[in-house]
Amino acid sequence: MDKVFGNVVSSIDSVSKWREKKTPLPETKMWDRNPVIMKRKGVLCEFFTIGALAEALGRQTGTIRAWEDKKIIPLAPFREPAPPTANLPERVAKGRRLYTHQQIEAAIAAAKASGVYETSNALSANWPEFTRLVRLAWSTL
Repeated sequence: MDKVFGNVVSSIDSVSKWREKKTPLPETKMWDRNPVIMKRKGVLCEFFTIGALAEALGRQTGTIRAWEDKKIIPLAPFREPAPPTANLPERVAKGRRLYTHQQIEAAIAAAKASGVYETSNALSANWPEFTRLVRLAWSTL
C-alpha cells in the first residue's frame, strides 16, 4: 500500500507546507524616499507629500484627506504653490499638501500610542487620543 500511496502522502505534505502562511518579513516603509525640497523663510527644507504620510500610516491618501475633512488630523500646515488654474471653474486650484519629517514621525508615534497604526484595530482604536496627540505634536513643531 505504501508503494501505491507513498508519493501521494508526500505530495499532500508538500502542498500543505506550501499553503502554510509564512511569517512576513519586517515591513520596511520608505515613505521618506522622495522629499520635496522647498525654501521656507529663505532656508531649504525637506517636505513630504500626503502620499508619504499615508504610506507611513499604512493608509490611502483618500483616507488622510477624509481625516482632514472630519478634523481627525489638522489640515496640512504647508502647501506647494498652486498650479496654473485648470479648466474647472467650480474648483479653486491649491498646491499639494506638504508635511515635515517631524510631523510624519509624530503622526506615526500618535497612531502607535492610540492603536490607530494597526488597521485591524481601527474599530477599537482610541481615535480621540490619536487626534489629541497629533494636534499637540504638530502645534509644538
